[in-house]
This record gives sequence, structure tokens and C-alpha cells, in this order.
Amino acid sequence: MFYGFLTFAMALTMAFVMAGCSGGGGGGGGGGVITPPLTSVHTEFAVTPAYVRDYGVPYTAAVSVWETRGDPVDLNLMRTYRTWADSSNSGKTSEYFFGEAGYVYGWMFDSPTSINGNIRDAVIYDNSTVSSRNIRKLQGYERRTITTSVMVGKPYQSRPAGFDGIFITNSQYKEWIQANHPGIKFWIKLEGYDYRLVEDYNIYLPLEIRFEYNPYDPTTGGTGTNTGGNTDPYDDPTNPYDPFKSVK
Repeated sequence: MFYGFLTFAMALTMAFVMAGCSGGGGGGGGGGVITPPLTSVHTEFAVTPAYVRDYGVPYTAAVSVWETRGDPVDLNLMRTYRTWADSSNSGKTSEYFFGEAGYVYGWMFDSPTSINGNIRDAVIYDNSTVSSRNIRKLQGYERRTITTSVMVGKPYQSRPAGFDGIFITNSQYKEWIQANHPGIKFWIKLEGYDYRLVEDYNIYLPLEIRFEYNPYDPTTGGTGTNTGGNTDPYDDPTNPYDPFKSVK
């Protein structure tokens, strides 16, 4: 019986040693299970577009990101800009914001020469699942959710009192519709470094506004037409946090 126990103990020890020496780096021993090499794609996203179906009605746009493997990502830079909400994310603007990473607020769209105050002054809520969140780190297993309200105004309507989200004037909306744009996306790009993977790590978060229907227009009496459904916001399936990889 003693020799049987000794044999079992030696086998268990060898399993831990082999697991600790397994290829791919990171991950540790894994409780005696030999793990395969780890990939760098360990961030997941959930995008909730705001579908505009009527004028003067607020809709919610949100995007969540979470780190699925437990190793944090240090964030050192943030950029923001806008694209069209088509399959190729075309029409990329110049950067509205470029600076140190931080919590996302309305000032992230601060570029008076390229975007009007209705959008620039919008309140963007940045929430985290960890109470001790760090503005310069996406912590292991942390979920960060960015959300705002979106409204397309009625004809000749200005920003309603008390509405603090992204307000799009009716004339601007019609201009985009007439140009056959299915919607717009405001992107928050967080640039950082994963010390566990020893590599640069860029995270792209889109606040997406879809013009699924041309809302009812009391000046014409028409209900408009469907301009398309949602599309995958990441055009490179091998790198879901870098949708512009193909045009860099």
C-alpha cells in the first residue's frame, strides 16, 4: 500500500512539472493539466447599436469589453474618431481626441472644427464591474461598458432640454441618409501593452448608431425605407480588436 501511494505521488509530481514546462508561455501549471499555447486574442466584445426608428426619441448605444483570461492590459493612449456604419467602416475621420487613456466622457469628441456641439458635448457613461477600477488598466476579468443616449431631432428641432446624449439634427440626419450611409460609429481606441504576452494591445470600442429605418417625417407623410441591418463591427476576424488592420 505504501509503494502504491508513493507511485501515485511521483506521478502527480511529474504531471505538475510537465505542466509548468508546457509551451506557449503564461498560464502556469493549470492544476496539473498541460495547456496548449495561448493565443493573444483574449478580449471579447458586445456591441448594442442604437437603431433610430423615430424622430425625437432617445435610443441607447452601448459597447462592452472584457478580458477573459485574467491578465491585465496597461493602457497608455486613447484616440477617438468616427466612421460610417458600413461593412468596411469607411469614411474614417481625423481624430477627435488624442491623449492619455482615461475614463470616457463627453470631452472625448472635443474637436470644434470638425464636429458640432450637439455631439461633442454628449455625456458618455463609462462603467466598470470592479469597484477599484484603474483608468490606465483593463484589469483581469474586468468588464468595461460605455453607453450613451442617441436622438435624431424632429424637423427644425434643437437639442431638447434635459437630454445629455448624442443629438443629431434632422438636417444632418437627412444628409447622411441621402448619401446612403446606413449609420455612424464613434470609435474609442485604447492603446496599451500586455506584459504577460509581451506585446502591444489595441482595443477598439464602437458606439454604433444604425439608421435601420428612415423615420416618419411629418413634412412628407412618408415612412421611408429600410436601409440595412446590423453588421459585424470587426472586419478582420483574425484580429477582432483591430478593424482597420487592412488599411494601416
